[in-house]
Amino acid sequence: MNYAHVMLGAKVSASGMPSNALRRRAWTAAQEALSGRAEFMILSGGGVPSEAMVALELLKDERVPPEMVHLEEDASTTFENITHSWEIAQAFGYDGLILVSDGYHLPRARMAAKILGIPVLGLAVLGEVLPSPPLDKLQAIAREILATPGTMSKALSHRLGLA
Repeated sequence: MNYAHVMLGAKVSASGMPSNALRRRAWTAAQEALSGRAEFMILSGGGVPSEAMVALELLKDERVPPEMVHLEEDASTTFENITHSWEIAQAFGYDGLILVSDGYHLPRARMAAKILGIPVLGLAVLGEVLPSPPLDKLQAIAREILATPGTMSKALSHRLGLA
């Protein structure tokens, strides 16, 4: 299998300030690129400014070569992160995805990719890098629980050709 790495987006403020979640994901993506484990990195996430563009600046700060990074700036949901990134990966000849995200987010993202028939692996960020306060973690986990049915419904509808 030839996997493309995909860093899933996370919140960016209107002023362009990345959330700790985006910083963790970008740092992990940078480590994968710098170690040679990733040869092709898709940064996914839209908005103004886009999550992908803000993440690109973080990767540049870590000295990741920009030519190995591809931006997907249209996604506004986890489902869109996956489907848009999959199109990019396939266009470049990849046949699987390695999703880079927080551990609490990966089960939903991986499940959606599997429903879509996309070969997928997950890479959880290291918790020691900009750890979240306990309340933030609880809110993130609650969000995942609430978002899972909608994401799975979109993925299944898409897979069955209903969307």
